[in-house]
Amino acid sequence: MCCEKEEFCGKMSSKSLRLGTLGILYFVQGAPYGFQSSCLPIILRQAGLSFTQLGVMKLLFLPWVCKPLYATFVDGTMTKQFWLVLTMALLGITCIVTGLICSIHNIITLSAVLFLLNLFSAAQDIAVDSLAVRILQNEEENTAAIIRTCSCLGAELEIIEPCGFLLSDKRFKRVVMDYLDEKMIKFYQSSDEFFKSKENDRVILMTTKS
Repeated sequence: MCCEKEEFCGKMSSKSLRLGTLGILYFVQGAPYGFQSSCLPIILRQAGLSFTQLGVMKLLFLPWVCKPLYATFVDGTMTKQFWLVLTMALLGITCIVTGLICSIHNIITLSAVLFLLNLFSAAQDIAVDSLAVRILQNEEENTAAIIRTCSCLGAELEIIEPCGFLLSDKRFKRVVMDYLDEKMIKFYQSSDEFFKSKENDRVILMTTKS
């Protein structure tokens, strides 16, 4: 694992290259999900689908929910490059097929194609997450991990500066906004400022040795 991480880091020694690569990959896999969750329901509703039918179509997101069932297969077989190339190729083919043969009036065909789109996107997400673990430096990896955790829990993220990771970097901000609303991040200029704001709260501290 360490040798594999060193190999990836050697190929992507530049921080901008690492963050740029991950940002593009996460955007590619997240774009179909964002379109289906925000824009598509409006289009289908205008086409005459009932709210019940729109609710049933949420089942098309099952590949995302069931990721733990096949994550070990994707992560443990072949290489990350293989899965990334394969899933992106399949996503591209699916998008082309969607544009050529799918219609909002043919819900069965549309649903089948969207299910495949979600399956390939979820598989790519597994490969990209695994890639991120291998190419990010420790401080970048820790920051990315806590951002994703706060995003899943809907929790506010509080960061005490200065940090080993450049929080003012535009590339970092683009990656952050994919997961966490900027309004949910609160910055402190020093530890003194942090503890002063928590003087009436209970604070539990842990270290890497905990």
